[in-house]
Amino acid sequence: MASIQDILKTIDQVAEASTDGAEGTTEIAEKVVEINEKTNKIILNINESKEITSRLIKKISTFKF
Repeated sequence: MASIQDILKTIDQVAEASTDGAEGTTEIAEKVVEINEKTNKIILNINESKEITSRLIKKISTFKF
């Protein structure tokens, strides 16, 4: 009987470790999504800055130095 109890305990420990691993993987995936969203916002800001810079250069070029 003791060996069956040991096997069941080992199975429970493996299941718990598996659950912990799955939770860790989920947290990592959530962080990746968050980083991706922030990166997309940064790219939008960069593109907007490029457009503004381009317009500014055009306006400045009308002045004679």
